[in-house]
Amino acid sequence: MQASVRSRSRRAGRALRLVLPGLAACALALSPARADDLDVIQYNVQFVAPWDFSRASLNHHPNTEARARAIGQALACYDIVALNETINDRRRRQILAAMEAAASSCGKPSRFGGGNRFQLLAGPSLPAAAQGWPSLSALVAFARSDVPMAVTDDEVAIVTRLPIVASGSHIYSSARGTDALTAKGVLYARLGRRGAARPSDAIEVFVTHLQANHAEIRRSQIAELAAFVAARADPGLPALLLGDFNVDGSTAARADPEGEYQGLMRRLAPLGFRDLGLALGGTDSWERRRIDYIFLRGEAVRARDARVETFGELPFDALSDHAAVAARLRWPRPGR
Repeated sequence: MQASVRSRSRRAGRALRLVLPGLAACALALSPARADDLDVIQYNVQFVAPWDFSRASLNHHPNTEARARAIGQALACYDIVALNETINDRRRRQILAAMEAAASSCGKPSRFGGGNRFQLLAGPSLPAAAQGWPSLSALVAFARSDVPMAVTDDEVAIVTRLPIVASGSHIYSSARGTDALTAKGVLYARLGRRGAARPSDAIEVFVTHLQANHAEIRRSQIAELAAFVAARADPGLPALLLGDFNVDGSTAARADPEGEYQGLMRRLAPLGFRDLGLALGGTDSWERRRIDYIFLRGEAVRARDARVETFGELPFDALSDHAAVAARLRWPRPGR
């Protein structure tokens, strides 16, 4: 009888030793200390002119410091911010300054030695040889085809609480109309949770702004975007792709298998990206079309929520001609 009890006890002990590591792993995975929340936002802020006065046109919001600072205050508590139409250097700096000034109220510590809470990366930037007035040959090419004649750059930007450990950009080879006057393209940053200390503990961010009005130009830009992401991204890291795509992602538009949205996803889905905004409403000036996106790659990173943000509580009827798209992500920490 005693031998039988001891035998059952040994078997129970062996079973417990087998089960405990699994229970411990589950507890670590579920522990709040084993993951970080990332608040992410995509926002077209509509500073499309390099000058500091009035408007680019009657259809654009005033190009004012007050609007830039209000946008910065609204964005101060986010961890990764993707901005479009940041051509105006001064307004871009004012957005960042307002974010820094308001960030202390967010309860998020600085990850940088100097005490600042954000890093900013703007682009794509024109090479030095392409800056200034266009040449006669550039004017001729612009008049005859869809070759860009960029005279402004830094049209998109990334503002991040996480240290930037690598970056890059690509300028699209085709554009049309006024869009061809700026260096439209894609901006890339690799963000390390602890800087460059652990290369495997990072998330990659791609930000773009595609051509307006001309679907055939967008198709070529989407092909270049997908090729750039495929060449640059580390398949072992999670990634975000954000931007104003000027592609209608409403329910009705998604229902067309030959429509532009499905063509976009045929490029992005093989790269592992999923659309976080399928249930969201419009983000354009009339809040009809969903043209601003957050795409996420990486099964370990989970979206806890996604929403359209209009910032209606601020002192302006609207801070931009777009609504923003925001999401909170759960980003697990790697095992030690």
